[in-house]
Amino acid sequence: MTEAIFGLIGVIVGGVINGGVTWLGARSSRRATVRRSRRLAWAFAQDVEMISTFAVEGEAPSPTFIDQHLRIPMQALEEERRVLADDGDAALWDALIHLIRLGNMMLHANPLERDDWVDLLDAAKRFNELL
Repeated sequence: MTEAIFGLIGVIVGGVINGGVTWLGARSSRRATVRRSRRLAWAFAQDVEMISTFAVEGEAPSPTFIDQHLRIPMQALEEERRVLADDGDAALWDALIHLIRLGNMMLHANPLERDDWVDLLDAAKRFNELL
């Protein structure tokens, strides 16, 4: 009977250890994914901030200039927003959605008005502050 109790305790302890290791691994993987998504979004916001600053202080950039200075394609950012949506930071999510909306305007509605570039610059700065 004692052997059966020790066997049962061993199974329970082994299950708890296995479950804990699996949970820690999944948590670490999730954190790494969120960190990568934040870095990509940050790089996009930095690029948008630079392009918007150029537009606000000088003349509206050409589509070629925009394409050359965006390190992160808009499609990649669209994919990463799904990861950031699960992150749970509502303010960051709102800022990202606003930045994506204005970024799409930048890419598809050229030429933008100066006020649009100012809005885009402010959105990029706000997003970077929240990161």
